[in-house]
Amino acid sequence: FLNERLASERVEAVAQDVLEIDALIDPGAATRDLFESFEQLAPFGPANPEPSFALTGIQAREPVAMNGGHVRCRLVGADGASVKAIAWRCADLPSGQALLSGQGGLSVVGRLKADDWNGRKGVQFEIEDVADPRMI
Repeated sequence: FLNERLASERVEAVAQDVLEIDALIDPGAATRDLFESFEQLAPFGPANPEPSFALTGIQAREPVAMNGGHVRCRLVGADGASVKAIAWRCADLPSGQALLSGQGGLSVVGRLKADDWNGRKGVQFEIEDVADPRMI
């Protein structure tokens, strides 16, 4: 009985550990225009989640571990186009280590966020998860 009960709970837990992805984009497509077009779908919440994007074949360049365990980097595609990125509280996790290693071939999932500073309006990619296809 216990094995059956735990097996069903494990299946449920695994099923909840899935990321929904709305679009596959290249770093060069991660622009302020794209961000603003999706902002028109706001307000976001449980019934209307923020759009989630995947980038594949990515290299994390200029990675920096920040206070609080955050990782800042630039996500660069095969064509050289890039977008600034931040991953929260992950420096000690496999995802943060993959970013900090600067290796290429990564797949990254996250959301576009406004990056407005000193009169300049831009975007940054807020990383939710990182996968190294060589490790799967």
